[in-house]
Order: sequence, then C-alpha cells, then structure tokens
Amino acid sequence: MIGLSGGDGDNSAEANVDSTVTFKLNALTGLSGGDGDGADEANVDSYTEYILLNVISVIAEPGDGGNVTGGGEYDNGDEVTVSAEPAEGYRFVNWTENGTEVSTDADYTFTATQSRELTANFIPVYTVRFENYDGAELQTGEVVSGDIPSYGGETPERPDGDGYTYEFAAWSPEITAATENTTYTATYTKKAIKYTATFTADGETVDKVEFTVETYSITEPEVPAKDGYEGKWSEYTLAANDITIQAEYTVIEYTAVEYTAKFVDENGGTVAEVPYTVGTDSITEPEVPAKDGYEGKWSEYSLAAGDITIRAEYTAIEYKATFVDENGGTIAEVPYTVETESIEAPAVPEKAGYAGGWEEYTLEIGGITVKPVYTVTNVDVNVEIDGGSDEAIGYRKDKTFTVSVENLPEGAEIHWIVNGEYVGTGESYTVEDPTGDYNISAAVVDADGNILYETQVRAVKVRNGFMDKLKWFFSDFWNNFIKAVIDALFKAC
Repeated sequence: MIGLSGGDGDNSAEANVDSTVTFKLNALTGLSGGDGDGADEANVDSYTEYILLNVISVIAEPGDGGNVTGGGEYDNGDEVTVSAEPAEGYRFVNWTENGTEVSTDADYTFTATQSRELTANFIPVYTVRFENYDGAELQTGEVVSGDIPSYGGETPERPDGDGYTYEFAAWSPEITAATENTTYTATYTKKAIKYTATFTADGETVDKVEFTVETYSITEPEVPAKDGYEGKWSEYTLAANDITIQAEYTVIEYTAVEYTAKFVDENGGTVAEVPYTVGTDSITEPEVPAKDGYEGKWSEYSLAAGDITIRAEYTAIEYKATFVDENGGTIAEVPYTVETESIEAPAVPEKAGYAGGWEEYTLEIGGITVKPVYTVTNVDVNVEIDGGSDEAIGYRKDKTFTVSVENLPEGAEIHWIVNGEYVGTGESYTVEDPTGDYNISAAVVDADGNILYETQVRAVKVRNGFMDKLKWFFSDFWNNFIKAVIDALFKAC
C-alpha cells in the first residue's frame, strides 16, 4: 500500500507533494496526512485529479470444477465480463459474491464501480443410461450430483419368447441419488404362457388339456374305444405352442365277424343285403327304388360292428307351372311338387272385350304349361233393315241392312249371312235384285274364326206374284227407255 504525506517519523511511506500530480490508485489505497498511526497515508497539497482502479477477483469452487476468466483491474465505469467454463464431469451453477447469488449466466457482464471478489460455483454431474434387457439404449442423460435420476420414456417391453410372456418390473440397480456414472437395466417378471393340447379321435375332439413350458407331463384322456381296434395317442412333445394329439388305431389281428347291411324301401321291404366286416371301408349300394315325383337316396350310415339297416329317403322334386299369354310368352313360373295341393295363379293378361281365365290344369309330374281362355263380354248387336221395317219388299227391290255393335272385341269382324251362306263383312250389307224370300243375319267373328255372337235371323218377304213381276217389268222398261232417250238427247246436243 502506498501513502503520500509529509514525514511524521513513523514507519509508513509518506510524501509531501507541492506540485500538481495525476494518480491512479486502486481501491485499497488511502489518502491522508501523517498522524503517526502507522497507516499508509499521503498529504497532497495540490493535484488536478485522481483515478480509482477496481480489482475484480474470480475463483472457481471447487477448484477443479472449471476454468474462470475475466478477473483483473478495471477503471471505474468499465464494462466487465467474467466467464466460467465447467470442466468435464461438472456443470456451472451460478456466480456468487460473499455467498449471495449475483448471476446464473456463465458469462456475467457488469459495470466496475468497486473491487469485487466473485466465485463461480460448479457442481459435479454424472451420465445416467437406461437400457433394455438386451442392452438397447432407452434413454441417456446427465444428472446433477445428489439428484435422483428419472426415466421419462415409454414403459420398456420385452417380446414373448420361449414360452413366457414378460412384464416390466423395475430397474437394476435400484435408482438412487447420482454419485457416479450409472447404467440402469430394465428387469422383467415372466409368466408362463398357457398352451392347449387337443386330443382328437376320428376328427372329433375328445378332450383339451392346458400346459406350459414348465409342465413336464399332462394327464391324458382315455383313447375312445373302437370295435376291432387297439388305440393309443400319437407321440407328442410339450413345446411352446398348441398341439393336437391324434388317436391311432391298429386292427386287432383276428378273424373278422361278417355283418350285414340291409337296404330297405320306405315300407320296410328288403331291397338288398350286403355283407361287410369291421375292416371294410365301403360297400356297393343298390339303386334306390324309384318313386314318381321324388329324388331318392339312402340314409346316412357307418359300417359299425353289428348288423345295420339303411332306409330309402325321398325328397319331392320341384317342378314349374308356366303360365303363358296367347302368343306363348311367359307370364309367370310357379314352383310345385307332387305334394302341392294348389298353387297361386298369376293374373290373366287383359284383352279388350273379353273376360279372361286360365284353362283347367292338373299339377302333373314334369311341369305344366297353362294357357289363357277368353270369353266375350258385353257384345250388343242390333240389325236394322231400312230403318227397321219388316214389311214385304217389291220384286227385285234392293235392300240395305245395317248393324250397330257395342264393345266389339279386339280383332273381331261383322260377317253377314244370307240363307245360311257368308256373303260379306262390314257394318252394312245390301241384298241386290232379290226374286224370292230370303233370311239374313249378322255374326261377330274373332280373329281365329270363332263366332262370338250371332243375331236373330230376319226373314224378308219379296212380293213376286204375276202383277208384281209385271209392275217391275214396266218400271224397269220405262226407266231404261227414259234413260236411253236422255242419253240420246245428250249425245245429240
């Protein structure tokens, strides 16, 4: 420490300065006159200025926890940055001054206003690894000394294997506060998987027995008895999987007893008798007796150790009743069998002027075709003769007859009949130049030539006496004469 003062006979460093001086003093330098107390003092009678230096000290705690930089002497007002870099195995915590935290930044920047002693605090950290049963890494990180590590991943898993299923139990070793680099390994509890041994005989399940890889033997069911055979279970091993164990049979070596398979019809009558033994796999069946309208087969059977009876069984054959229109087009197909008493017929296609129905039919073997039958409805025919008069007509007098028809059936025509012969068609007909009485009627005839309706016969009288004929002669002569004269006059003109 340096003092400036006048001499006072003590052991301190003193100086008297009469001239103007500029000083740079650190924060630990004092200025005073000599007073004999041994302190470093200075008396300055005159000076122009002084500059105070600030000492910044930095240390690491613990000493091997890391490196610290930035300490030294700084002018008042200078910006100071001190830095802390942790050594391997340590982590920076904070900067403290006199035990009080001043910053948590490794690079701490401040303005120098006084001398300071700063401590960079470090704490040991350790690498903690979590791994699965097979060494696969699950999580790795650093943990501060004294902290208890924690695992933040998904629950570890171990696949089933060797007949066991596994469930996570704990970490090994047990997790404790970190004091060194540590590896924790997932441990599991294992549970034996249950498998099934299925005992079967001739395709049928006899029993099911559960076992695990820890099972050394199981209780076997009895092999089902089979006449004429000795049975045992096939060889097997209790492996880590379900197993099926078959019954194996061996024919007992002795003379086989002959049994009879008796085939009978539905009334119990014998159709055939076929011999067999317990070693017979199959027999030749006779034909099933025929039954009209049915399909036959023999009932199910097995060649057991004993006589058996096999019966004929029948199923009704399905036929079709095909309903058609007049042109043969299918209207509907209705199924039936020989056991069917009646069926529901479809609607008969409509036909104008007719009432329709289906022809009579019987549900026969082999199927049937049913055609429609039509009858005329509401045909009203009226025949008029010259306004309806029934008086006798003159000799060779032309007469026109007309007919009016209501509800004429589709495709039908009106036919005229004179004295029993068809003479023409249409709604009217003229009988020309009659010389004697005649009968006339009209008929409604369909497209197939069937007479649907016929009017009553009208008897027409023709006056054909001598005077009637003479009158017609002179009338005809006169008409022809006049016509000839008129024709001649027209030609002359």
